[in-house]
Formats: sequence, C-alpha cells, structure tokens
Amino acid sequence: MLEEKNKIYKQAKKHLSLIREKIRVLADELENKGKKNLAELKRLRGSERMVHEQLMYYNAKRSDELGKLYPTPYFVRCDVIFDDESGEKTLYFAKFPYTEESVYSWVAPIASIRFESCGRFSYARRNGEKKQGRLLRKDQFMIIDGKIVYLTSEESGRPRTLIYQEYFSTRKTGFVLPEIIEQMEKAQDEVIRADHPGPFIISGPAGSGKTTLALHRAAYLAESPETAQYYKGASIMVFVQDAGTKKYFSHLLPELGINDVNITTFFEWAAKILELKNLIYVTRFGDTETEKDQYEYEKNNLLNNGNIPDYTRFPLSWLENVYKTGLSRAMRALFKKQKNQKMLDRFDLTLLLGSYLNTYGYLAAEEEYYVMGKDYSLAKKTRKKPIEYSLIIIDEFQNYLPRQLAIIRG
Repeated sequence: MLEEKNKIYKQAKKHLSLIREKIRVLADELENKGKKNLAELKRLRGSERMVHEQLMYYNAKRSDELGKLYPTPYFVRCDVIFDDESGEKTLYFAKFPYTEESVYSWVAPIASIRFESCGRFSYARRNGEKKQGRLLRKDQFMIIDGKIVYLTSEESGRPRTLIYQEYFSTRKTGFVLPEIIEQMEKAQDEVIRADHPGPFIISGPAGSGKTTLALHRAAYLAESPETAQYYKGASIMVFVQDAGTKKYFSHLLPELGINDVNITTFFEWAAKILELKNLIYVTRFGDTETEKDQYEYEKNNLLNNGNIPDYTRFPLSWLENVYKTGLSRAMRALFKKQKNQKMLDRFDLTLLLGSYLNTYGYLAAEEEYYVMGKDYSLAKKTRKKPIEYSLIIIDEFQNYLPRQLAIIRG
C-alpha cells in the first residue's frame, strides 16, 4: 500500500510541475503580446482601435487568471468515461480554466461531478442536455505555492485514502483565505448554482460560512457564461457589518477573478451618496442602555410615521429641524450632545437617505472614470450617476431596519 501511495504522489508531483511550466510559458507569451499590442494601439483609430482594445482587455484578464492559477493550478482530478464517448478522460477542476490541459473552471456545469462518489454520475449541460458517465477515480488536492501539501485518492473498489499530508503548523501563514471552493460540499455547491432571479436567503448558525458562501455565489453569477451578462462585477454591491469584514472579503473576491465588486458598510455607502464629511458613525448613542433604547424607540417612530421634509445639504441641521418636533425634550437634548460630537447612527442615516430619495426620486453618487488624451495619457474625471445594481448581497440582514432594506433595494 505504501508503494502505491508513493507512486500516486510522485505522478501527481510530476503532473503539477508540467502544468505549472506550461502556465508560466503561456503567461510569458501573453505578457509579450501585451507589450506589442500596446505599441500597436498607438497607431490605430476608429473601429480597429476598439477591437484592439477588447483584445488587450481579454489578454490582460487571462494573464491575471494565469497568475492566480500558477501557485494552485487545480484542486480536484476526476478520471471519467462518458457514455457517449470512447476512452477514459482525466479532468481537473480549478478556480480558472486552462482547457488546453483539461483544467476546467469551478463554475462550469461539469465541475459538479467532483462531489460524486466513484460510480455512475450525470449532470446537466448548459443547453439542458443530460451528460452521463462513470467516475473511475477522484483525487483531491491542497496545493500551495506550487507544492502539494495534502492529497487524497479514491477509486472504484478502493475507499478514500490519504496519500500525502504535510506537517501544516509550519505553513499556517500561507492560509490567508479559507479555500471554500476546494472544501465545499455538494449542498453548498447547489446553493451557489441555484436559479438566480429574485431574492435569495442563505441562513445558518453563526460561523457556518454564510457570507463566504454568498460571495462565492456572487463570483459564480459574475463568471458563469449563463449569468455573466446580467451580473457585471461593477454592478454588484456587498454590504458588510464593519471595516474588518470588508477588508477580509475584499481579498476573497479578487482571488476568484472578480476585481471590481463594491464592498461597503451601510455608513460608507450612505456617506458617499449624501456627501458626508468629517462625521463619525456610532452604533448606539446615549449614556445608559435605557437611554439608548428610548432614543432609538423615538427615532424609529419618527422614521415610520413622521412627515419628513425635503433633503438639504446640511445633514446635522436638517436632522435637528426634524427632531425639533419629532422627539421628546430629553431626546432632543441627547441629540444636541450627539450633534456636538458629529456622530450619526443608523436611524439618522436612514432618515437622511429616505428624504434624499423622496426629494430627487433616485439615489446617486459620484463615480470616477478616465479619459484618454491625444498623447495617450489618462486623466481622471468624476461625475454624478444614479445608483443601479444587478445584485445586492447583505451580510447579517437581520441587523438592518426594514426601511434601510427598502432604500437599498431602491
């Protein structure tokens, strides 16, 4: 048995080294093409230039994918025989495709077979056709910086067997992100691939990976050919609870090839729309829990029942005017303390956004864009643009006010 394990491990190392070398060569070729294309771009005009720019964009995107594939070219190997094809095939599954070497993206329909046990399988192709066959062998890898640190193998007549495992404590600093794609179960994969139109709730206990799963669903929608046209990265918004969570997930999506998704907190999002400057967000304001509860209770009543005036560009003065008749004397005094400290809570932000929406009929925010000059230099510009999203993900949505959720949905 030990001899068989060593044989599988050596073959896996050899194949990994071969694939990495091919990826490196292809990446170098694309880099050289990129330099030539940039030089060529300078002499082109009109439609020729547009076509050339599209080609450059595709090559740059592919180069970025290959850069991410190089340290971890795949995480599953499946040996299969399809019913309607002759001969055995070896397929690999990874974050990004390299189909020239039978490496397929995790978003491809065929990738679902990696959750099957050895034996019969079937999956639906993009055209709805059923593809069937037999899974003969399945190897699962963890590859870090081009090195196999974990490998199991199973096949018909042989249960899942640990082939190799490195002593992990020496490499823990390498695990910046939980590789959910590599570790997910079939039920999680079904959540990610579920039909896309309409609201979708992922529920589970604390620490079960709900948000991570939701972000992988966003990546799937943005990458899968069936849905990519509807969900462009820049039109996806992810609301998280705090700056720490934002930083964490801002690293995860680029690892999946999605570089321009917006990840923000409610305060940051509201501040951008309302153009708030030098103001601080506070979760709850008050000296005691009882005072905080009463403050929120009165603000919530005003939010749900008050006659809210038109929006102005002076948020604290606007709120003071609203609270003048909407809050009790004690709570008005508390708001004065809050105003002096230049703080806003979620009720304040929701009132301001609701008034903005009622006044203008839509939410808008400044966006940056670039204009190419005659000398091919790029100049940064800004413009005000109505906010539209193809997909909104809200982490811990139970922490949001109903009115907040309504405003976010537009």
